[in-house]
Amino acid sequence: MIILKLLRVIVAWEISLNIDVLSVSGIIENIKHDVCDANQVELERCYELHLVMENINHSDFVFSMYFTGIR
Repeated sequence: MIILKLLRVIVAWEISLNIDVLSVSGIIENIKHDVCDANQVELERCYELHLVMENINHSDFVFSMYFTGIR
């Protein structure tokens, strides 16, 4: 009888733990998405500043050079 109660507690605890892990995984994915968005905005801002400071127009080649750090 005690073993069955203990088994129920363990199963309930495991289910709760699995739900928590899934919840944390979702939070981590949302944070990754938010960081990616922020990095994209920052890259765009810095690239536009680069274009203004260097007095050049955008092109795929110019962006490629900027993005890879080749100047």
